Amino acid sequence: MKVAVLGFGTVGVGVYEMLGKANGLEQGPVLVRPGKNDAPFKVTSIEEIVNDPSVGAVAEVMGGVEPAYSYAAAALKAGKHFVTSNKALVAAKGPELDAIAREQGVAFLFSAACGGGVPFLHNLALARESDEIRALGGILNGTTNYMLDAMQ
Repeated sequence: MKVAVLGFGTVGVGVYEMLGKANGLEQGPVLVRPGKNDAPFKVTSIEEIVNDPSVGAVAEVMGGVEPAYSYAAAALKAGKHFVTSNKALVAAKGPELDAIAREQGVAFLFSAACGGGVPFLHNLALARESDEIRALGGILNGTTNYMLDAMQ
């Protein structure tokens, strides 16, 4: 699957390099700011990514709520899986993005933004399908606690 990357700072470069070594994944276009598109794989318009039928997923590493939210919504509406480590985006717009993903039948993955070292969010989502969750407890870092509180 070809994966596009939104942002090409330290984390974006790392994600792009990892995609080049990953089995089953392929480096796709990278969204950069105007004037930074100094390589053939770099693009300056989200439309170039969402309109590219060869791109199956998008990884966002830009940070902030906007324009990350607009880009995420566009990618999901275009039927592309979306992965983010953006705490601000998930806290502010997570439920909305999850709803768009469900409508389109694609994945909205954000465990890297909250408890990235422990894949409990994926397991919690699976448990929610068949069980009623009445409480959640554990020892988490401050950012994760903030995220969970903000998402209520």
